[in-house]
Amino acid sequence: MKTKITVCLFAAALILQPSASFAVNFDAYKIYLKGVMALKSGDFETAKKDYEKVIALDPSALAVYKDLVYLYWQGGNKEKAFETADKINAADGENAQTTLFLATFYLVANDTEKAKKLLDKTLELDPDNETATVYLAAYYYSGNQLHESVEYWNKFLKQQPDSAAGYFQLAMVQEKLSLYDAAQKSYDKVIELNPEAREAYLSKARIYESLGDYPSAIKVYEEYISVYPDNYYVLMYLGKCYFETQDFVKAKDAFIKTKKGLQGDVSVNYWLGLTYERLGQIDKSAEEFEIVAAKEKDVAILARLGYYYSLLKNYSKADTKLKEALGKDPENYEIQYLIGLNCLDWKKYGKAVKYISDIITAKPDFADAYFFLGTAYDKDGDFENAEKAFLKTLEINPNQTRAMNYLGYTYADKGIKLNESAILLERAVTLEPSNGAFIDSLGWLYYRQGKYEEAARFLLA
Repeated sequence: MKTKITVCLFAAALILQPSASFAVNFDAYKIYLKGVMALKSGDFETAKKDYEKVIALDPSALAVYKDLVYLYWQGGNKEKAFETADKINAADGENAQTTLFLATFYLVANDTEKAKKLLDKTLELDPDNETATVYLAAYYYSGNQLHESVEYWNKFLKQQPDSAAGYFQLAMVQEKLSLYDAAQKSYDKVIELNPEAREAYLSKARIYESLGDYPSAIKVYEEYISVYPDNYYVLMYLGKCYFETQDFVKAKDAFIKTKKGLQGDVSVNYWLGLTYERLGQIDKSAEEFEIVAAKEKDVAILARLGYYYSLLKNYSKADTKLKEALGKDPENYEIQYLIGLNCLDWKKYGKAVKYISDIITAKPDFADAYFFLGTAYDKDGDFENAEKAFLKTLEINPNQTRAMNYLGYTYADKGIKLNESAILLERAVTLEPSNGAFIDSLGWLYYRQGKYEEAARFLLA
């Protein structure tokens, strides 16, 4: 009957049965037994000395040589270990059990090429040797020769068709090869053979996630959580999938439960903060990101906090967070841009002009920066420079409707360049016909032009 094996590489000192030669060498046998007792008690040095006495009395005691290989290796005498391995190979190198033993030793010794040759030799001598098959599958996997690894796992599974562990290993290799359908079938086989194989469920969900099939991943995660509700990491994965499908209410609930179970893991706070943002609960987003920032003074985290505080009209706090982020990354023009926008909302127009001008110096083709620069100039009472900035915006991006609206409305409000205003505002409404602000601006222009019927129609609209 074939024996099931654990699918892993391991090394341990082997305590084997004495060879037949002991029967005619009683003194050697007594010393061998003494060495066995020393080995069992952990006295490796005494065991080594006893075994050396045994082979001096009986040079054919192969089992003792095998024990000595590991004793030498464990004691740091690598040269002696390799020398002893060579003696074993010379004495019994046509025996599959011996070649497998030596292959295992060379794997422990990290001589993988010699180990592979001995594993191949083992299969030549014993084509159905399951241990050699598994070791070769692992050898090819570690060398990223994945197709060969699949071949050996399939061979092993023909010998052991009920091995859930074997199917799991095969599935991992198939997944790495992007053979996702085959990997899913292998994971299904693992679950069929072992319904409690948690990792197989999670691996199936992971594949669905990598393919962007979040509904299928959610289904697997929900089934898993129904059985193992206290696995908070899986609950977090489920929350992320809800987030990706824009089911933010379910994502929030999942992250809140996860937060209770994984206290101190700020990745949960990060995702919960993003979810609150999508739900429009910016104050709660800021609370979660404050927790993240307390542990991770990351530029992106501080910048996002600054953005949140600006949305909450806490401009002073926003300025503090954004400048802290900029201190960590002084060349980051995006953070400078956020500081400029925060100053604009804060009605510190001079500072807004300064920060946004610096950004334009670094990125002269940044159309939106010119738009907000124009807004800052206008709010600061400098329409001449504002007009230049808006015109530059439209030069870079002729379809920037906000610049069309702002400049067109300002012309109309000031009663100047009404023809240019009409061109700008009519184009803005053409590009965004349902934008109420643009329609209102065009109605105001028509009023300023004395086109009252048209003005009334647009203003009513």
